[in-house]
Amino acid sequence: MKFSQDMVNALQGVHRVYKNEISYKGIERQAHSIFNGNKNGRDYNQIYKNTEEGTIIEMAAAQVLNGTLHEGYDFDVESPFGNIEVKKKRANSRWLSYQLDYQHQGLNFTHFVENGIKKTDYLLVGDIIFEDEEYFDVQFELIIDSKTFMNYNKKSSGEGYFYSHYTAINDGNCVIIN
Repeated sequence: MKFSQDMVNALQGVHRVYKNEISYKGIERQAHSIFNGNKNGRDYNQIYKNTEEGTIIEMAAAQVLNGTLHEGYDFDVESPFGNIEVKKKRANSRWLSYQLDYQHQGLNFTHFVENGIKKTDYLLVGDIIFEDEEYFDVQFELIIDSKTFMNYNKKSSGEGYFYSHYTAINDGNCVIIN
């Protein structure tokens, strides 16, 4: 099995990230860097929100997998299970849909496909499901074998692409977590 049962078990359920553990200055630095570079038509507030949400989900992954956040853009979490790219699932989407084009806003996988696949072991998809005054609750949905990701990349009926997770599951290259 490509996926350690210990890893899958650790990712199940809801995971809490406390607001006092979040480096908001780090999020602000990263958001400014993106805004001053390739903003894809987004305003600063949208970039900050996307950066904050991504960081929170990455923190949850690092915590439950006994890993650390990775500095740089190749992948997000270094863990005993391998290098992991973490993606927030697109709003109003049950599963994983995305863009493969830097011109679009929203969940864009261009950098991951061009660079990250070679350096990651897994792609982890999650979302923030609840926010309180003191914390965020995060839930993970899919863990994907990064090396086989493009084998299940399908053009959607609208703009963009989707990951054919049921086929990947049947082939042993993806696991539904929650």
